[in-house]
Amino acid sequence: MLAASLESAVRLHAIQGAEADKLTPGAYAERFGKAFGERNQRFLLLRPLRPSSEDPIAALAEALQVTRKAVEKEGGKQGDPRPFGDPGVPSGLKLAIQAGIAAALAGFFMLSIPNTRARAFLMALSAAIVVFPAGYAALVATVAFPVLAYVFLMQHREKSPWLQLAAMIGISLLGGLAVAGLLNGVPYFVKAAVFPGVKVAHFLPIGVAMVLMAGWVTPWRNLLQKPLTLGGILIGTAGLMIFAIMATRTGNDAPGGVSGLELAMRSALEQFLVVRPRTKEFLIGYPLLIVGLLGMEWSRKRGTGPGPWPLLVGAGSIALTSIVNTLCHLHTPIAVGLTRIGIGAVLGVVFGLIAWAGVHSLWLNRQGKGLA
Repeated sequence: MLAASLESAVRLHAIQGAEADKLTPGAYAERFGKAFGERNQRFLLLRPLRPSSEDPIAALAEALQVTRKAVEKEGGKQGDPRPFGDPGVPSGLKLAIQAGIAAALAGFFMLSIPNTRARAFLMALSAAIVVFPAGYAALVATVAFPVLAYVFLMQHREKSPWLQLAAMIGISLLGGLAVAGLLNGVPYFVKAAVFPGVKVAHFLPIGVAMVLMAGWVTPWRNLLQKPLTLGGILIGTAGLMIFAIMATRTGNDAPGGVSGLELAMRSALEQFLVVRPRTKEFLIGYPLLIVGLLGMEWSRKRGTGPGPWPLLVGAGSIALTSIVNTLCHLHTPIAVGLTRIGIGAVLGVVFGLIAWAGVHSLWLNRQGKGLA
């Protein structure tokens, strides 16, 4: 039914009771205002601010009033919802984007596969992406570009860590823009067509990046010959727990996993920033990535082994996959997505430098010498 009525379809935004109970009137209004302004939600389904109020009708009226003001602040107004218009992206342009994705994947195989015949076969196979359905070609891009960023890193180990960081962000951003261009259309705006493999796009690039970086620390042939240790079991278990937490938190409607403290932090960020960046980017992904890159440079200047730093760089792929995923949200205007990515990168660099200062200080206490 939805696919047959795209010209009159609008998106609806609701809020779960478990989350509504945690929100102040200001946070409640902000939630719906941002849903309109940043996520193009055209129909807002409200819950009373205080479900247990003695006068639930008055509580609902208050919810209506604060939400109307929030929507007006975002440049909208109360009225009949306006359906999405067709952006009119030429089919030839989308074909060119798919050809670009095929070329990127072929480049990945060329740089990372040592066997000549296997490399040639996989590069030729990459050309088939040109005839893939758009959704599956986009899925390939969400996985390929963050991984390609790590292949670039391995090919340019001697470069400045800041140049490495900029290149890795740029490659991931290019992948996100390719996905946004490829899926730009009303069916994806209103979710008549759904981007396939959301969980795969989140976690497969992180897993591949960790494998690549683990091989940087110790060749896999040697690693597989080592006996299993308690430390390895603990690290593996911790990694699986982090992945499980990320899996439960992936998606827009996961209020059970969001604490009141985090909701308050989100509200504060939305008040002081134009667009709220993703928490996992600036608090987890970028700090891990920056500490790892600076740590590798620190070790390289001393002529020591890579140490644990490449593993931190691999875990920092959380930030790169998040960049691509931000631009996969086709209901959000591209300008908003790019702004969110930019703010997340700036904050991530700040927190990354703070984290490196802490790590470096601890290292100084142990080594008794500074950064060369």
